[in-house]
Amino acid sequence: MANAVETPSQNNLMTEGSIVKSLLLFALPLIFGNLLQQMYNTADSIIVGNFVGANALVERIAEHAAHYKQVGGIGVLALGSDFDGIDGHHQLETAADMPLLADALRRAGFTEDEVERIFWRNARDFFEHNL
Repeated sequence: MANAVETPSQNNLMTEGSIVKSLLLFALPLIFGNLLQQMYNTADSIIVGNFVGANALVERIAEHAAHYKQVGGIGVLALGSDFDGIDGHHQLETAADMPLLADALRRAGFTEDEVERIFWRNARDFFEHNL
């Protein structure tokens, strides 16, 4: 039987060598992926808001929330708002319009408890545990 040819190891150990290089090689694909996802979300919101119709935007937000729930669990979702910084046509002009999002979340399959967690309890829990 022929002897196998030994080749140098291709393992990159994060405990050896320059820590900065190892961290950058680890983090850059994650950062790049997040940037692509944000660009997709922005384009999706613009297209939905301007061409499909303003009423469709809360449905898309609910769909994105369902995806994040599936990937990270209900505990990773919480709302924030920037009512003076949102461009384009949409349904969420003021805080008085937030029930439209709650209704869209319920239509997307969220329970009443999950809607409450998204709207305020997850944020409260975060601040209670971290401040």
